[in-house]
Amino acid sequence: MKRILGGFFAAFMKMFLLAGALSIFSGCSTTTLLTSWHDSTVPSYTLKKPMVVAIVKTPLIRKKLEDEFVKSFQQIGINALPSYTTFPELGDLAPDAVKGRLPSLGRDSILVIRLLDVKQETVFVPARTDVYGGGFARPAYYGSYGGYYANSVSVVSTPAYNYVEKFYVVESNIYDAIEGKLVWTGATETEDTTAIDAAVADFTKVLMKDIRAKSIF
Repeated sequence: MKRILGGFFAAFMKMFLLAGALSIFSGCSTTTLLTSWHDSTVPSYTLKKPMVVAIVKTPLIRKKLEDEFVKSFQQIGINALPSYTTFPELGDLAPDAVKGRLPSLGRDSILVIRLLDVKQETVFVPARTDVYGGGFARPAYYGSYGGYYANSVSVVSTPAYNYVEKFYVVESNIYDAIEGKLVWTGATETEDTTAIDAAVADFTKVLMKDIRAKSIF
C-alpha cells in the first residue's frame, strides 16, 4: 500500500509542478509600453496633485482606471483625484471646463488617458501531435497505480486553427495645470482580455513605472 501511495503521490506532484509553471507563464504582462517622452526642462518631482481623467465610453472601465491610478499615486504619497467624482459624465470633460476647475480643486496637473486605436491580428496555429510519458520497461498495467499513471503514454493531436487577437493602443499624457504644458506622454499596447481588473492593474503599473523613472511624480 505504501508503494502504491508513494507512486501516486510522485505522479501527482509532477502534475502539480507542471500546472504551477503554466500559471506563472499565463501571468505575463498584458500591456507593453511602446514609447514615451518627457520634458526634461521641467524640474523633477514638482507635481504633487494630479487629476486622473480616463476618456473611456464605458463608465465602469473609466472608474476602474481612474481609481487604480489614484491608488497607485497614493502609495507614493501623491494626492491624486479621479475625475469622475467631479465630472461624472464623459461629456463634461471638455478641455476648457476641466482646466477651469483644476485651480479650485487644488490640482497642479492632469493625467489624461485615451484610446487611440484598436488593432486586430489573425494568428495561425499549426497542427501538432504531442506524446507524453513512455519509457517504461515492463507492461504499464504491472506495478503500482502511481507507476502506471506516471509511465503511461498519451498521444494528443490538435488540428490547425486560427484565432484573432485584439490590442488596444492607448495614449496617456500629463499636463501642467497652470500653463497647460505637456510634461510627459506615453503610448501603450494592451492585449484584450476578460480579466479586466488584472489588465487595469497591469496597465497602471507599466505607466507608473515609466512616470516614476522620468521623475515626474
